[in-house]
Amino acid sequence: MTKRLDDKDFLDGKYRRKDPWGYQSNDCDIHRKERILYFANKYGPYKQALDIGAGEGWITEDLPAEYVWGHELSDVAADRFPGNVDRYIEGDEVPKCDLVLLSGVLYVHYDYNHMLNILEEAATDTIITCHITEAEIPVPWLADNMVDWEVFEYRGKTETLRVYRL
Repeated sequence: MTKRLDDKDFLDGKYRRKDPWGYQSNDCDIHRKERILYFANKYGPYKQALDIGAGEGWITEDLPAEYVWGHELSDVAADRFPGNVDRYIEGDEVPKCDLVLLSGVLYVHYDYNHMLNILEEAATDTIITCHITEAEIPVPWLADNMVDWEVFEYRGKTETLRVYRL
């Protein structure tokens, strides 16, 4: 059985320690953030951006948008969002965003369909996904809208970044 990583209590426990996965100090994650921001800037700037699975907002804070939203299950992580990031909370109206980022969340460990529902409601223009290629669950309804992509090494695996335009 696959261990669920989208349990709020589990995530709150992990985030009791700042940057529990070491993203901010790992060269692979620093490179990953640079690539995401390169492609976001290539197709931006944007009015509103939403990062689904924002963690502590480390990538989120640098998205090229006038207004930035982060969606994060963990209250502990979301409490660390940088000042320019507002939290989208379940039950609130989903913001319409011309940039939506899904990075490291389209896996069997997470509620894939729930994230896709938010994506479908929020996305109005550009969608960026960035995941470990071998483990990623694709978004079939986006396939015909892919305009750019890049593959790179990530923590000993292969990472694929895709850009879609609606």
